[in-house]
Amino acid sequence: MAWNAENIGGWTNIFLTRHFSNKKLETIATIHADTMTISYGNSTLFVSPRTIFDQTSATVYLDIRVLQCQDEAVYTVRITSDLGQIQRQTELHVLREPTAKIVTPKYLFSDETLDNIKCEADIGYPYGEIVMRVSYDEGTNFENYFVPREMMDVQIAEPCKEIVSVNFTGFFDRGLEKNLTRIQCGVYDSNAIRSEDGYIMSPEKPVRIVPANICEAKGSQLIHNPYEPCGYIECSQRKLNTCPVSTCFDQELLKCK
Repeated sequence: MAWNAENIGGWTNIFLTRHFSNKKLETIATIHADTMTISYGNSTLFVSPRTIFDQTSATVYLDIRVLQCQDEAVYTVRITSDLGQIQRQTELHVLREPTAKIVTPKYLFSDETLDNIKCEADIGYPYGEIVMRVSYDEGTNFENYFVPREMMDVQIAEPCKEIVSVNFTGFFDRGLEKNLTRIQCGVYDSNAIRSEDGYIMSPEKPVRIVPANICEAKGSQLIHNPYEPCGYIECSQRKLNTCPVSTCFDQELLKCK
């Protein structure tokens, strides 16, 4: 930030302050004309202002190296002289972009809970709203669900930063057997810089469902996963696996080759 004042011959002091929304006032520094020195006030901002001045003008620079949400305030430069005073103000707003991703197994059994399909999001600053999107067909239409605060599991809570997790249970429960369901999650933030409509969304992911009865009467046998060309199922553990790269499951040998 920089402030410039012209025609200030005879100035005596330059005061640099910041005024917070909670009415708290901090004095960052006072620059004295007579001694050309700087004295510091009660501010927690440990950055020295730089000043270029002569007998008729002054430019004050304030560099905040690590900007945090606690630095949101109205910053004021006030210059006094024998004839009076002038001041200039700058209102500082801090923005941090949100991010979101879906964490989900590649396949689920149809009788499994959806608790392990999750949205993990850094909700940015100022804090945005979590959005779940679900599509039940191959079209482009998604249904939007805004997540209430009480449904968010806060993983990290720091000044200016919250990382939360939300599972998809309750947001969709139909059409799963069709293997057409697609999901997205994200953050709605009206201040988002990277989005014209305020939505910062994860890439969409399909929800792949394997019928729960596929392992009936199979015992501990390994069987081919009919929903994935190179996948197989460990029926004894109800575990869905994928063969290593360049191999596929051989139904006769019951192994990847």
